[in-house]
Amino acid sequence: MLDLMFNLKGRFLSGLLLFCCYVPAQAHEVSVFVGQERWLYREYSPNNDELDREQGWLNGFEGNVLFNVSQRTKINFLYVFQDDSIGYVGATQKGAPLQTITDETTHKNIVTWRYYLDNVYLGFGGQYQSWDRKIRASKNSIHLDEFYRWFGPVLELGWFKQYERLKFEVTGSAASLNGDLVVDLTHVDLNKPKLYLKDGYEVGATLQLSYQLAEQWRIQLKHQQGYRYFPETDFVTDRRGNKQSTLNEPKSKNYFHGYWAGISYQF
Repeated sequence: MLDLMFNLKGRFLSGLLLFCCYVPAQAHEVSVFVGQERWLYREYSPNNDELDREQGWLNGFEGNVLFNVSQRTKINFLYVFQDDSIGYVGATQKGAPLQTITDETTHKNIVTWRYYLDNVYLGFGGQYQSWDRKIRASKNSIHLDEFYRWFGPVLELGWFKQYERLKFEVTGSAASLNGDLVVDLTHVDLNKPKLYLKDGYEVGATLQLSYQLAEQWRIQLKHQQGYRYFPETDFVTDRRGNKQSTLNEPKSKNYFHGYWAGISYQF
């Protein structure tokens, strides 16, 4: 059932993007950013003891398209890609200290419809995010690959101030998240069990400064802060032959902030 929901969600976002491309108005603004985002990702036991953490900077790329639908409405499409490695500190299943590296690949897709009233706007839409988490082997442990997917509705509230050449914008957002996690256990002669993520949420804030270089070109600087939470999942038992393993995903919290620089072109 969840696979069907993901397929429908993917078709919905694709259809919405195609709709944006064919609206009578032309694209209002296209922006491209490069930057870094710092993670402090932690997992917790039922007693709220920290089990492990991943901490470090991730390099990334961001693309943003803002479509002008009418005088007061716009559709915003955001895509963010990250592919980098950060440090992992935790423990093995036997309790021995563990330090290694985690290779992270993330994709974020957000589409929101925005209604503008003077210099304030309210946005509503949806998001889909993926996170491929590959924990490298160490002297005390073997490698582990996990693949997270989540989606949900997004609410935005923004304010901006336009000066002669300078524009200052502040945006706050909140999202409700559901999804799943696939754990690859084939290297220990098991399968790829799926755990269901539910009742998660994400909140964030973005500060953006734009300076107009020419009639259609702007340079942009952006800083964002965010927090994402997922509760503990239910337990799942994976079996293959006479071998079995019972696992779940602990409660997790991720604090992140980033700095981005880019350029935009207005139509």
